[in-house]
Amino acid sequence: MLWDPFEQYKYYIDDQCAYIISEASMNTLMPITSEDNWLSGTNFLINYFEKLQLPLKIIYASEQYARFIETHFPDQFTIESVRKFHDYIYSSEDLINLKGRKYEKKRNHINKFNKTYGDRFCFRPLKKSEFKNCQKMIGLWHLDKSTTEAGDDSYFKQHSLEDGIDNLLNNYDKLSYKIGGIYIDNILEAFSIGSYLLPDMAQIHVEIANPHIRGLYQILNKLFLEHNFSNTVYVNREDDVGVEGIRKAKLSYHPAHLIPKYLIYKD
Repeated sequence: MLWDPFEQYKYYIDDQCAYIISEASMNTLMPITSEDNWLSGTNFLINYFEKLQLPLKIIYASEQYARFIETHFPDQFTIESVRKFHDYIYSSEDLINLKGRKYEKKRNHINKFNKTYGDRFCFRPLKKSEFKNCQKMIGLWHLDKSTTEAGDDSYFKQHSLEDGIDNLLNNYDKLSYKIGGIYIDNILEAFSIGSYLLPDMAQIHVEIANPHIRGLYQILNKLFLEHNFSNTVYVNREDDVGVEGIRKAKLSYHPAHLIPKYLIYKD
């Protein structure tokens, strides 16, 4: 839903598997099914891309699936671990409580935010009637990012989340996610969207904040988890898409571990 506007996904479903294929990039996700069906699912993808006379390229594949390909299709595929695909996994307790010296800078940012804005701000779940504020904010956020990030090939010059977030917001009633925001002086300045990936793991899909307000990202991260996912053990904050600033920010929260993801391709 989030990446469809520029990936232009299409999907196929048979008796055992679902397949999600990007028409824009002409790559695919691994077959969505149980491990028992990986063989038939992979053969479907091989045949599908052969008919198109295109190389098969499977992205964001799990380590288990990569090992499966290595075993069942020896010398047929190239398998590469891609750092920008890796998911960042954190302790929920760590991100909510921010205890210890390693989080001292985060606490300092939050303390500065509280001293500056005090009773002028509030965090709350967002209603559908407030989604227009999110849409306005993401437009301003992307404009800021795309004009301040260095280089004509900046990620933010090539990708906009506006349409993808619109997809999420417009389908709110069909999707199981939480959305919360921070208002300062009655103006929405930050919001986050997340869901349960597993019963004990939250996943953060979107986190947008005014980058010119010190401590806003840090307090949004803390309060969103505290209010919505305090019963989880882990938080998956997804990948860094290879953007140096995002990688630095995600590493600064001291992930418990990273989940490797793979590019698997067949010429």
